[in-house]
Amino acid sequence: MRSIAFHQKFKLDRERLATLLRYMTEQPIASKKGAAVYMGVGEPAAEGCIGWLIKTSLVTPRDKGYELTPLGELIANHDPELSQQNTLWLMHYYLITEHNERSEVWYRAFNEFFNPGISIERSSLLTYIERSLEGTSTNKLGLSDDCNQFWKCYLDPASLGKLNLVQEDKQKTYTFNLSIPPDTAIFAFTLFDAWQRRFSHVDTLRISQICEEPEFSGKVFVAHRDQVVQMLQNLQSLGMVNIIDSQHEPVTRRYRDDPYQILTNFYTAL
Repeated sequence: MRSIAFHQKFKLDRERLATLLRYMTEQPIASKKGAAVYMGVGEPAAEGCIGWLIKTSLVTPRDKGYELTPLGELIANHDPELSQQNTLWLMHYYLITEHNERSEVWYRAFNEFFNPGISIERSSLLTYIERSLEGTSTNKLGLSDDCNQFWKCYLDPASLGKLNLVQEDKQKTYTFNLSIPPDTAIFAFTLFDAWQRRFSHVDTLRISQICEEPEFSGKVFVAHRDQVVQMLQNLQSLGMVNIIDSQHEPVTRRYRDDPYQILTNFYTAL
């Protein structure tokens, strides 16, 4: 699926997405037309919802339609209403990282542009994205639409606004901060998933890398260093990492299993 304008100008509406998850649970291989009928919406709205589910890694395309991913099945079984805070964190994580899909505006916003505690004007995001993609063939109107959807995504409680990542300082000026930390299991999954994908050959990283590298904890959660350290210390208390207080701030992973198993254990224990 394209990385720009995947939503058909329809916002991330968790209630609609939950309805679509139910349909896909009942219909293992789903079609856009069937989804529209089940949801009682037009096909463009159904396509937009499918786009959100693909970008959040809950659904994947197939030759003749769409089906739930393993994550989608896990969420559909244990949080079918997409109401739990930790489910929202996972949707956010997949939306801003590059797995099988990439959401260009979301990826660049969190991994390149935002820093914790820095105030930005709303319009500056689009300016940055356009400059960063200058010289490439892009859908300029789609970029503008995506930036509009981006702000709705993190300001609207019906979307991902309950994460409280964005605080409005004044009209159209915002600060990004981690105010509601994720559960330790969610932090562990995102850390080890990014570690496995980006530094699979390395067993030790510096705290500064975990704070500053794209797709790692500091970027994903817009977290200050002390917040990242606290979350790492929580993992150390569980025996999942080892932190050495030295000049190079080494963090050694001790968890060696598939990161997805952390999510399976977390949701099945609810």
